[in-house]
Amino acid sequence: FKPLRKATARIDGRTGQEYVSLVEEKGKESFNAKAEVYGDGTAKLPSFEAEMDIQRNLKLSNNKKQFSNDEALALWDAILKSIRPRPGAF
Repeated sequence: FKPLRKATARIDGRTGQEYVSLVEEKGKESFNAKAEVYGDGTAKLPSFEAEMDIQRNLKLSNNKKQFSNDEALALWDAILKSIRPRPGAF
């Protein structure tokens, strides 16, 4: 287990927690990212969480395309920035 990032996340103007780590087991490495934002229990301000997991086979040669940690973090950051309430939902 190797933590890559533990931070306060800002998602759609709300504050929550973000955890990003690497886990290595049985010749595979997992890039795990999770963000949690807590609401007030109403439909207008719900709690939600987002999670992303990328599995990499450590036994593959370098010729095989796999996400690097930097690429995976960039994708994760782009996903978090895109989270918004659906227009006209309320």
